Amino acid sequence: MTKTKLATALALFLAAGLAYAQAPPQTPPQAPPPASGPEKAMTKELAVQVVSTDAVAKTITVKKEGASTNTTLSVEAAAVDALKTVKSGDKVKLVCKTDSTGNETSVTDIKRDKAKENPPD
Repeated sequence: MTKTKLATALALFLAAGLAYAQAPPQTPPQAPPPASGPEKAMTKELAVQVVSTDAVAKTITVKKEGASTNTTLSVEAAAVDALKTVKSGDKVKLVCKTDSTGNETSVTDIKRDKAKENPPD
């Protein structure tokens, strides 16, 4: 009879252990992340000089004022028509989407600067 009680106690102990192992861990509720999305997209305007454009790849390579290196940015569909009108050497203003750190991610508009535009060849 002692073996039966011991076996029953052992079975209950193992069953309780398995049930405890299956329970999900308790975590405190977390606050939702700050709202972000298209309505919160940050933009900035950059005065640049065009180095090169690629309408097929939808990219523009520019030199920012005061920078020593060139930057290549993707151009969104809304700005592709404007991309086709600029050429190397033009001074333009780009409206760019930025990420949370303020780095430019893509061009949403290209504005020609009439006062700084290069004279025609």
